[in-house]
Amino acid sequence: LYVMGLADSRWLAQVRRNPDIELRIGDARYALRAIEVEDPAEIDALLTHYNEKYLLWLDRFFGSPLTTENQFQGLIPVRLDPRE
Repeated sequence: LYVMGLADSRWLAQVRRNPDIELRIGDARYALRAIEVEDPAEIDALLTHYNEKYLLWLDRFFGSPLTTENQFQGLIPVRLDPRE
């Protein structure tokens, strides 16, 4: 599961201090570790899918799709992996 965190958000600051998080969906709880994505190939694939899903919102909010050149201006990709 991937999410995008705003660079100056409290959520991202908290995740950077402690990457072990809990995701709740209804009554289900999932123990996860939040990891900032740094691999260029993984970021490219993520941005491709993110742009396909959220293009209208991105265009309205940012004025263009996200690219590797502009995505770090506002959004940081975070992968949520199961905790071991």
